[in-house]
Amino acid sequence: MEITQYILSGVTINKTDSDMSWRLIHDGKKIIDLFESSGITQSMYTIFLADTEAECQTEIYSLNLE
Repeated sequence: MEITQYILSGVTINKTDSDMSWRLIHDGKKIIDLFESSGITQSMYTIFLADTEAECQTEIYSLNLE
């Protein structure tokens, strides 16, 4: 599981690889999305990758996300 970044029109885009993982996308305050996928995910928001949904829930709690 790896996240890379690139710049598109002055905006930093986060991009995952295609390994199966849980993906938590958030803006530091609110959850944008939480899902499991083996596809490539790209977002201008922060992406947290984990093996389990429980790890994502721990991150949500740790960051106090809405």
